[in-house]
Amino acid sequence: MTDTQSVEPAGGAAQRRTRIDRRREKRDPWVRQVEISPFPRVLLEEEGQRVGMTRDHSASGLCVRVEAAQAVGRLLRVIVRDVDGRPALESVGRVAWCGPAGGGASWVGLSLLASRRLRSTRPTQRAGAGLPLPG
Repeated sequence: MTDTQSVEPAGGAAQRRTRIDRRREKRDPWVRQVEISPFPRVLLEEEGQRVGMTRDHSASGLCVRVEAAQAVGRLLRVIVRDVDGRPALESVGRVAWCGPAGGGASWVGLSLLASRRLRSTRPTQRAGAGLPLPG
């Protein structure tokens, strides 16, 4: 079974270690709000936008918790929002795997194919910080 065919295990540390051991890239914990929708775009009435949360990320992908399972191989438009709610990354992703997350939700592994960073996700200095106060 290849990484793109595997399903995230529902439980068991030994099973999780097996999946992690096969990864080619380091994953970092990273919690951000994510919006996914079909790509190419369809009418929102047909299949709307879904909101989820990231669990982790790497240089080439994300793990996202969403309320509905996604078919392996499906293309999705992905928008990752920064901690302040503004869009930070827009991408087209391919579903690499999908597995149960509990409570009817699913973990979805996304391989990012084409990305555009909309703004930095690094902490920045507040506007006006370090400037002298008026008066």
